[in-house]
Order: sequence, then structure tokens, then C-alpha cells
Amino acid sequence: MPSTGPWCRSAPGARRGPAEVPELLAEALGEVSGRLFDAAGRRIASLLDDRVVALTLDEFRALPHVIGSFALGWPMRASA
Repeated sequence: MPSTGPWCRSAPGARRGPAEVPELLAEALGEVSGRLFDAAGRRIASLLDDRVVALTLDEFRALPHVIGSFALGWPMRASA
């Protein structure tokens, strides 16, 4: 079950991520299992991709059904 929500400095990748984190914070609306996306749902490529062990956004889109944890922490996750 993928987790979905806004991407912020408290995210694990941001805490220990590359120097590009400030730029990613400005661009990323959210993340699905560590995969960053913008307001249009497009993937945001970053060095963090090499550190994520999860399906890509395209692989998630190809699945017929996905159950995610959208409702957990709802106010924080609403924008994503």
C-alpha cells in the first residue's frame, strides 16, 4: 500500500537527501512512495530516485487498482 502526501523537509529523503532538496521543495506538490510529482501529476526527476525502492509513477499508473493511505493525516495530505 503506497503512502501519498505532500513532500516536505520532514520527509526521509529531504532529511538526508542531496543538495537539490531546496529546489525540489519548491517544485514538488507531493510524493507516492518516495516518487515526487508536480501539480499536474508529472514526475519530478531527482537524485533521490536512485535511493527509492518502490514502483515508478508510471508503474503505479499501469496498475488496475491501487489502495493508498490518502486518508491518514488528511489535512496534511489534502493538497497531494
